[in-house]
Amino acid sequence: LDQAIEIKEDYADAYLERGKRKVDVEDVDEMRVSFRDAITDFDVYIQMRPKNPVAFSERGYAHRRLDHDSLALADYNRAIRLDAKFHEAYLGRAWVKMKMDDHEAALKDLEKATNIKPDYAEAWYWRGNIQYNFGEYELVIADLDKALKADPAYLDALDLRAGAKMFSNRFAEAIEDFDRLQKLDPEFNSHFDRGKCYQSLGKHRQ
Repeated sequence: LDQAIEIKEDYADAYLERGKRKVDVEDVDEMRVSFRDAITDFDVYIQMRPKNPVAFSERGYAHRRLDHDSLALADYNRAIRLDAKFHEAYLGRAWVKMKMDDHEAALKDLEKATNIKPDYAEAWYWRGNIQYNFGEYELVIADLDKALKADPAYLDALDLRAGAKMFSNRFAEAIEDFDRLQKLDPEFNSHFDRGKCYQSLGKHRQ
């Protein structure tokens, strides 16, 4: 992509793709990721292609990771104005609103995301996450059921659902989730909470 831009300085798509790759470095090496450099590429692309919602959503993510919440919110708003069915932008905006402690508004955005994409596991997970903090454990379980239907190996959703079941006194079901979690990822440490569930069931040896 560097070479493409060197050959053709106004190659808009190359800036967008290079910006995405600079963000993607986060997945393999958080120390090397440069969100500021990515934003610079997205800025150049947006100057040339100001009507692509993906670019605003990508830039919004980078701003959010730098704690530029107002800029992130503006970018997600712009992405949604350009494409009212852009489910990923609703999720991104919900993340910003959660950081701003506006959880009710975040829930509305997550609802929009799941209405647009009913099998959007990540949006269902974050809906459940917010409800968990409210202590609405039955709602949490319902949301995480949908997340896990869309992605059966979603470890965080499985862990959170087990916790919600535990706090709902559904100890046997919680143990089933903890067991499944352990099989999917033997390194995931759920022993303490699973032990509490066994204790509540009077199964002290386990």
